[in-house]
Amino acid sequence: MMTNPIHPIRFFASVELGSPEADCAHFGICSVELISSNQWAEFHPLNSRQVRAVLSKTREGLLRFEFSLKGMRTDTRTQFFPAEGFRIDSACVLPDSITIKLGFKSGISTVPGVYALKYLKSGIVVKLSTTQKEVQLDIHDFGNFPSLNIPYLPKK
Repeated sequence: MMTNPIHPIRFFASVELGSPEADCAHFGICSVELISSNQWAEFHPLNSRQVRAVLSKTREGLLRFEFSLKGMRTDTRTQFFPAEGFRIDSACVLPDSITIKLGFKSGISTVPGVYALKYLKSGIVVKLSTTQKEVQLDIHDFGNFPSLNIPYLPKK
């Protein structure tokens, strides 16, 4: 079964590799930021954790990162893209500004694990599973709930 993007919605992004739970140390996706085509063309990594990627959504609903080899440092490729796969130590909550544009719901995060790599002439493709972030609500933040007969109780 092919996992081509659903439609040609793709975005350029600057990606910081690492674990969000370890202040971007270790492995995974620490942060993702959309960049313009001009920023893409002029991109130069400041360190081994900074890469650029094209983001899209596959037909199967996976988040597809195509990490560009152009400008990727050798130590980045060795450390983060070994033959064993792309490792994600902890979930990264992706910005709604990205996920909604790609056709995902808001509050999407990556799922920790080791993901297979597909090597292209121009890049390395990784297709990540995602999960919906759970939202916990505090009823004190919403006022009265007449249908539930729950009065508003101000926080003390």
